[in-house]
Amino acid sequence: MGYVMPIVLTHFISGIFVTTLLFLKYRNTIQSRMLWFGFPFLFIIPDIDHLIYWQPSMLASIFPQSLADLVAGIFAPRPPSLLHNWYIPLALFSVGIFLFKIYPKKMHLIFFLFAIAWGTHMLLDGVMLW
Repeated sequence: MGYVMPIVLTHFISGIFVTTLLFLKYRNTIQSRMLWFGFPFLFIIPDIDHLIYWQPSMLASIFPQSLADLVAGIFAPRPPSLLHNWYIPLALFSVGIFLFKIYPKKMHLIFFLFAIAWGTHMLLDGVMLW
């Protein structure tokens, strides 16, 4: 692990920011409070794969020791791995499009939101396309 990953709190804060923007735009369309409160947590889910190679020193990647820790490693290029792979948000987006075409209710929106959250996480981590 030669790279420094962004701190988990950074992903959550970005989730709050994106959720706030979407809420301001779609609050009258989407009434589900559960969706609005749960959406920021979706930005953290790709980091579950870090549990596979967990080391005690990685605790500093969850809880910041300083303000500089919040931006450490953001956009630093790194190769794809397990859940940090661009195929996942692409697949979620594709399922959302498929569901929209056959079942134009709100189910497709959950897949679109999940794809946005996963893709934002990937951008923050600087995951390369290849």
